[in-house]
Amino acid sequence: MGVLERFRNSRTTSVAIVFSMLLIDYLLLFAIVPVIPAFLWKHHQKSLNISVEISCNKSTNDPSLFAFNVTLPPNHNSATEKSESQKLCNQNMEKAYLKTQSVKIAAIIAAKPAVQVIANLLMGPLIDRIGYSVPMFFGVIVICTTATTFGLGQSYVALLVSAAIQGIGSACAMAGGMAMLMRKYTEDEERGKVIGISLGAIGIGAIAGPPYGSVMNAFAGKATTFLLLGGIIAAIGIFQVFYSRLKIERKSESEKVTSLWKLLADPYIILAATSLMLVNIAFGIFNSGLPAWLIQRFNSPKWMLGLAFIPVCIGYAVTTNVLSFLPMRNMRWLVALVGTYMSVAACLSLPFSTSFAATIGPTLILGIGCGLIEVNIYPILAILVDTRHKSDYGSVYAIADISICLGFIIGPLLTGSLLQLISFSWVLWMLTIVLFLFAPFLVFLKKPIQGKPDQETESLLDGSVSAKNVEE
Repeated sequence: MGVLERFRNSRTTSVAIVFSMLLIDYLLLFAIVPVIPAFLWKHHQKSLNISVEISCNKSTNDPSLFAFNVTLPPNHNSATEKSESQKLCNQNMEKAYLKTQSVKIAAIIAAKPAVQVIANLLMGPLIDRIGYSVPMFFGVIVICTTATTFGLGQSYVALLVSAAIQGIGSACAMAGGMAMLMRKYTEDEERGKVIGISLGAIGIGAIAGPPYGSVMNAFAGKATTFLLLGGIIAAIGIFQVFYSRLKIERKSESEKVTSLWKLLADPYIILAATSLMLVNIAFGIFNSGLPAWLIQRFNSPKWMLGLAFIPVCIGYAVTTNVLSFLPMRNMRWLVALVGTYMSVAACLSLPFSTSFAATIGPTLILGIGCGLIEVNIYPILAILVDTRHKSDYGSVYAIADISICLGFIIGPLLTGSLLQLISFSWVLWMLTIVLFLFAPFLVFLKKPIQGKPDQETESLLDGSVSAKNVEE
């Protein structure tokens, strides 16, 4: 019993639980990215119930179907020549089909954050009423169910519905986890560190998910890829039950703080949140469009698709860890500005890549730019709440989470809708223009106007009342 009590009283354990839940949640979301193209193509072949050889013989010379024509040799009695021709034709058919299915790919990626935005608005009041332990465990159940359905699902609708439901589990994990950390850690400096660690799991999961999904899917299969994640999140759920115990807590009304809607009316908070949204739009575009683009342009094998995201992971991880040791309180706006322009350079240069290896540079730069932005915007949001509102970090970080979700919604949907009209390169260049025009506005975060609007209004009212009493 003594060991169990020490386990339950350990604050470090709470950080480990929240970090693990968020990591598996985002690994699950982004592991599906490189799996979707292969799944859709395989499902398409089964639905047609036509052999690749027959399709090739009928459609090889149709220029409207393929990006380029494949002309079979006039005399292809050789089994080797026939096999190579069919293989090349199969690759062309796959490219053409994936280009037409970009909307389906984008819908699966955007379904989860779309639901999560709504769930985030509802989860905060619920946790205030019943506590964090039950919502967190419910989130574990939802995420585990999603992983199982991803692994065993054999239809597009099953994957789409599972991705949408995962948004509910993600909101429970995020809101419940942050509520638990805020109760365990009461000092501002401690809260800043544990929030940074927990939010770091989101970035790691979002960036490491595609390499994990592509490699595991190629060598172990789709079922193993996601059932493994489901087993891990189930173990975390058991761990969480022993730590916090499932109980409904009745809480008394706390001191009134600035509402989420009033924070959304603050132009400085909107500016900071917009920077998070734009950089995550870039990530959303990369995640939804890059795998198919690599197949179409470089004939990249499936196991390599997720590896294109490894430079992003390295750049992000190194940047966030190095900057955490540097004093930048008065330069955060400038570092975020530099990160935005680095993201501009990444989106501008990627379409000019001439080989798979050439994509390493732009993706690495994007990871560094994202790290520079996020590691500085989150502290800026806390400073804005401290200096301009009644201090409460839950609502402002809910806005940050919503901004990230919106980025992952807009990015894939933008790619899916525009890819039918323009190329993947032009989608990136359009985002480049938006980022370039937005970046100078970060200068306003250098010295935001201080003052607590609510308190100023109250003091003005008190002053007018006292002045009136004096006159009387």
